[in-house]
Amino acid sequence: MTRPAPGPHTDGPPPRAGGATRRSLPTTDALGCGPSVIDDMVVSMSVQGDRALVSVCGEVDLSNVHHLDDALQMLGRHGVRHFLIDLDRVEFFDSHGVGAFAHLLAEHPRSRVTVAGASRLTKHLLDLAGLAGTLFV
Repeated sequence: MTRPAPGPHTDGPPPRAGGATRRSLPTTDALGCGPSVIDDMVVSMSVQGDRALVSVCGEVDLSNVHHLDDALQMLGRHGVRHFLIDLDRVEFFDSHGVGAFAHLLAEHPRSRVTVAGASRLTKHLLDLAGLAGTLFV
C-alpha cells in the first residue's frame, strides 16, 4: 500500500495514529540559520589542517549545549588547535555555553580559541567566568 504524497493542503506527513501530527522543526524562516534547526541551534564547521571555523546560530542553553560541546571536543580530538568560534548569529547564550568553552580549554589546553561576534552580554558572561583572558574575544 502506498501513501499519497502530501498535497498543497498539508505541510507535512499524514497525521500519526491518534490524530497527532509531527512537530515540524524551525526552518530558515524562523532563525535564518540554514535548512533546519535542531533544538533551536545550528553548529556548522569548516576545517583546514589544524584550524576550524565553528559558526553557531540560534540559542545556546541547557537543552542543546551538548551539540556545541560535542562538536568542539570532536574537533580537538582530531587535531584542531586553532578555533575561531563565530557567535554573530546567536540570539541567546547562557552559562552552559561558557561551560562548553571551559571544557574545550580544559581538554585541549594548547588550543587557541578566538570568539568573534559575541554580544555584550556574552562577553560579560565570559569575563565573569574568568575566560575572557584565556579566550581571544
